[in-house]
Amino acid sequence: MRSVFLLLCWVTVASAEPREHAGLHLRLGVGSGYATGSTSVDDLSADVTGVPIATEISVGTTIAPGLVVGGGTFSMIVPSPSYGGMSSGANHISGTGPFVDYYLDPHAGTHLQAALLFTAGYLQGKDGGESSTGFGVGAEIGAGYEWWLSDTWSIGPIARVAYYRLYATSSDTNTKSTLGLVVPSVLVALTYH
Repeated sequence: MRSVFLLLCWVTVASAEPREHAGLHLRLGVGSGYATGSTSVDDLSADVTGVPIATEISVGTTIAPGLVVGGGTFSMIVPSPSYGGMSSGANHISGTGPFVDYYLDPHAGTHLQAALLFTAGYLQGKDGGESSTGFGVGAEIGAGYEWWLSDTWSIGPIARVAYYRLYATSSDTNTKSTLGLVVPSVLVALTYH
């Protein structure tokens, strides 16, 4: 009887320990927002707008209480962008690079994140029209909150703003262009930590 009582006490104490964001960090997120920016081809320029599908896939590790560093991809797809009021094919932009994510309290869910990005993109022409590929730079900042699902899994929203800058070349005419997009978005993220 005494051993059963001691076992129950140990289980109660073990389950009462606070959960902590520590160790391996994996995150998958998806959401939407609004993409706005501009593009220029030679001396012509146009405003660019659209509703993106924003994603995050990141892997990192905790190096200090609440501080995560790692690498990830903070990407987006705009299925039907508008260039100067005219619709076009899809924009696919992948922003990949190092990130930091800081939990204000390692036992709670509020966190701030930032990333520096190497960007690669494919700008699809409408109805088989001219398309281009490009590379560039970008950055991302965000803030979120997570609720614990278990001792290692949590879920919650992330509000972020990403900036993508691409220098592209047309696959058909070798025309060079630039594209700069600011993409505020809200994602729902599942995190293992």
